[in-house]
Amino acid sequence: MKTFAILSLVIVLTAAKPLEMNDSKSMEIEQEKDPDFISGSNIPCTYVKGDFSIGFAYTDDSFNDGCNSCMCGEYGASYCSRMYCAHKCLYTAEGEYAGVVGWFSQGSTYINSAGQACTCTSSGSKYFGSTQFVCEEASAESGSD
Repeated sequence: MKTFAILSLVIVLTAAKPLEMNDSKSMEIEQEKDPDFISGSNIPCTYVKGDFSIGFAYTDDSFNDGCNSCMCGEYGASYCSRMYCAHKCLYTAEGEYAGVVGWFSQGSTYINSAGQACTCTSSGSKYFGSTQFVCEEASAESGSD
């Protein structure tokens, strides 16, 4: 019986695979070799800055969208206080970063993709009523004969 146990142990040990490098350690080595590797820690959060340009924040960075205090999480997830600023205008970016939003004070002006000047205006007083960006009418070119 003793011989059988020892023989079984030898067979099990010889059949066992040698220990390989820890998978997480080998993953880190691969990431170091590839500078374009994207992980959760280097995907930026996007937001609209005060000059209507796009800003980038990275994991654990804080930023402000004009109304809310925000924190950037992994994989570009933004975590914001989610207040609604009725006295400000909500701006939505166009073009490459379409859908990124920011809040702007009354009187702020930007030029939209149609070339129109759009100004944040209120239908009431400074803090009451609704606010929205109002874009200038497209001027019709008229020719006279």
